[in-house]
Amino acid sequence: MRVGFIGTGNIATIVMGLLEREKLDCEVTSVFDSDFQKADRFRKRFNEDMVVYTDIDSFLENVELVVEAASLSAVRDYGIRILEGGRDLIVMSTGALCDELLLQQMARAARENQVRVYIPSGGVGGVDGLRAACVDNVDQVMLITTKTPESLGSEVRERTVLYEGPVKEGIIRFPQNVNVAATLGLVAGFDKTVLKVVADPDIGDNMHEIIISGDFGEMRVSNVNKPSPHNPKTSYLAALSVVALLKRILGVVEIGT
Repeated sequence: MRVGFIGTGNIATIVMGLLEREKLDCEVTSVFDSDFQKADRFRKRFNEDMVVYTDIDSFLENVELVVEAASLSAVRDYGIRILEGGRDLIVMSTGALCDELLLQQMARAARENQVRVYIPSGGVGGVDGLRAACVDNVDQVMLITTKTPESLGSEVRERTVLYEGPVKEGIIRFPQNVNVAATLGLVAGFDKTVLKVVADPDIGDNMHEIIISGDFGEMRVSNVNKPSPHNPKTSYLAALSVVALLKRILGVVEIGT
């Protein structure tokens, strides 16, 4: 499978390193980035045969699956075009899909072109359990995200709740930090998903606690995630989840819901 990256920053760098180690049956042939110099450094670091593009249509000609590892705006700007071009798409910046119109348009483009939109579980566990629970009634999903003040753009000196409320509003306020919240909202419904964002100067790792209640009972999932190297806003587990998803796409046996 020929894979292309949109974005050549922290997430793409980690994923690329893991792909080299895991030796999956895929090849990263192309990268697309508005910063050509950064993308060229990425190419030289991993594979000089990789082609760097700054034009999205030329980029799509040489790939079968696209990994978006850039930003919310990249999903908005290129998501539909990728799907209409007949390419599968892995979306990392899931906060963009809180826009229901965009989500509907992307789903329609995927159906019409017989391709798929994949959303990795990201920096949290429990997504399989939540999907199963949502077959029946789920009353509420609460996500409590605790990170360092620096990674949340805050200067507080003690543990402080920066936000508690509907997940969509929280994503607007913390767009680079709450892709996990968006993923949970996409599974359970945004109207049933509550986000609480906590800044704590005394922690070193990102923490996510998910509390799910419904007809099935109650589920609590707690994650303590190491931040990604060079970017404390992103957990290392989020990058790992992309590689796990690629393994599932390429494999013949699927485990989990």
